[in-house]
Amino acid sequence: MRLLVVDDEAALLFTLGATLELEGIEVEMAESGTEALRRLRETKFDVLLTDIRMPEMSGLELFRQVRAIAPELPVVMMTAFALETVVDDAIGEGIYTVVSKPFDVDHVVEILRRSSMRPYVLVVDAHASEADEVSAKLAAAGLRTTSAYDGGSAAQKLESGPIDICVASPTIPEGTKLLEGVRKSSGLVALIAVADKGAGGAASPQGATAASVASGWIKKPVSVRELLPIIARVRGRAAAH
Repeated sequence: MRLLVVDDEAALLFTLGATLELEGIEVEMAESGTEALRRLRETKFDVLLTDIRMPEMSGLELFRQVRAIAPELPVVMMTAFALETVVDDAIGEGIYTVVSKPFDVDHVVEILRRSSMRPYVLVVDAHASEADEVSAKLAAAGLRTTSAYDGGSAAQKLESGPIDICVASPTIPEGTKLLEGVRKSSGLVALIAVADKGAGGAASPQGATAASVASGWIKKPVSVRELLPIIARVRGRAAAH
């Protein structure tokens, strides 16, 4: 995996770069967004890891310009500040996830390895138009997506991968096949369960099973604005398990 790390604090940048190289990652470093853009034009990278708060060009501004150079490049952001509106903006525009400083190196390495696979979000709904609409809106926000309309076809897609997030109602046709597919993934696929209007998450036997494996819940009608931060949070959390 070839990684570009961007941070304006030189000491932290080189310490982090050296640590990640010990994990077998090929690392290049940049001390500014401008330098990062130059390197991105010259070299193909698998992942970009950037600090959010930097002078001249913030991590979010860098991300927006990266979209024009390498639109499918996964971007992971770092921040030492718990509450930043720029984090919400970045998540809404399709970054992979955000990690908080100081962080556990093993945790970050796992996030980087997963993001380098450029995984898809699988959206499953018995109503094809609803699945395709959510999928299209996520894609417009910069995520890679695919759709399925029953548990059987969803389970087949999980097997073929790479998929790391599945957004699905546990009450879809053949929903047990989907849940079994999530279980067989050994934690590589996180389920964000969709609760039908007015229904509790565990209102059915399949819902009860989903409650035991789901990493998050969202209610219908699915709001992509609400779904994006759940996806980013689950992607950041899943690697720690």
